[in-house]
Amino acid sequence: KIQVVASMTDVCVIRSALVRDAAAISALCRRVAEACIVQDFTDAGRKHLIETVLGQSAIEEELESDDVEMLVIESAVNFRGVLARRLDPLTGTLSHIRHFYVDNVGQGLGRRLWQGGPLPRL
Repeated sequence: KIQVVASMTDVCVIRSALVRDAAAISALCRRVAEACIVQDFTDAGRKHLIETVLGQSAIEEELESDDVEMLVIESAVNFRGVLARRLDPLTGTLSHIRHFYVDNVGQGLGRRLWQGGPLPRL
C-alpha cells in the first residue's frame, strides 16, 4: 500500500520499506540519532546505537526478517522518516516499536507515518 501525503515543503509517499532501502534508512536514523538522542550517551552506548542498532547491515537484517514491518516516508529527494515495529512471532501482534525516526520535525510527517500507513494504529 502506498499513500501520498503533503508536507509543508513537498509531496511525500508512505510505503513499505524494501531491503534496497537499508542504506538510506540507516543514514536517516543515524542522522536523527546524532542530532537528537546520543548527546548524553557514553561513548560505548553511542557506538552501539549508531553502529550496531542503526547500521546498514542491522537495518538489512530487520528488513529481511519476517517479524519486522517497516514503513518509510520519502520525498522526491530522500527519506524523511521511518517507522519499524517488531511482531511477536507466535501471535503476530505488536511486540514493540523498533525505530521511529523523522527528519524535520514539526511538519506532521511523524503523525502521518504513525497513522496513515499500512500498519494498524496502536
